[in-house]
Amino acid sequence: MPNIITKVLNTIFPEFTNKITWAVIAAGIALLSSSFLEQILRSLVNENLNWNLTDGNDAFLGVIVIALGLLHNYGFVREKNKPQYDVAFHEKLNRELEHDQVLFKKLEEYIEESYLKNYINFILTNHSYRSKDYEPLDYFLYSAAQSQYNFINSEVNEAKMELHQSFVEFKNFMSSQFFVHGPSRSDGSLCFCMRPEWNMDRGGYPTCEEDIEYGRLENKLVELGEKVENKYEHYRLVVKSVLAI
Repeated sequence: MPNIITKVLNTIFPEFTNKITWAVIAAGIALLSSSFLEQILRSLVNENLNWNLTDGNDAFLGVIVIALGLLHNYGFVREKNKPQYDVAFHEKLNRELEHDQVLFKKLEEYIEESYLKNYINFILTNHSYRSKDYEPLDYFLYSAAQSQYNFINSEVNEAKMELHQSFVEFKNFMSSQFFVHGPSRSDGSLCFCMRPEWNMDRGGYPTCEEDIEYGRLENKLVELGEKVENKYEHYRLVVKSVLAI
């Protein structure tokens, strides 16, 4: 409560250095009783404000003068305490924003949204991928881990690193459970399939236990793939919110 009262008083009443306010309010206080300036002030008010003030209005004139003094002080204090525009600070913010926007566009070349979603959906549906289709993700995995590809904005950078980590988990799973199946393609790429020897659609003859284990791997694959998609959605949401892209 004392702090609130202090703030109100500091706003309403003049600072010691604001001598104009002191002078105006002192004149107003004097007018509340009597003042040798009575005729001068009455004449000024009558002429400029078209108020017909007659004798005996000293107190009224005093109130007007005090009010004007307080209004002057309010404007004085407000102007004095108004935050200054920091040119250097805002230029720094603009440079950081531009840096992060350029960096996002560079990384987006590796994980463009439509490519990423189609790629993940293809793997989750077919349990396979072509080595050549995976190259952009390899570029992203390598680049995003480098310090030179860190965003200045901490929120954006954290979202990028979470996306990167989800890719790492997804790739580690495929590295241990996907194997070359069939000959190389005409473009030199290889087809990798999830445990082809456990998949009857690919000529495998799984035992009952292997078939159950394949189902478990399929669930894990879906879990990791959807995690990548969710982390990408979060990453894009943060980028749009902070970088306006």
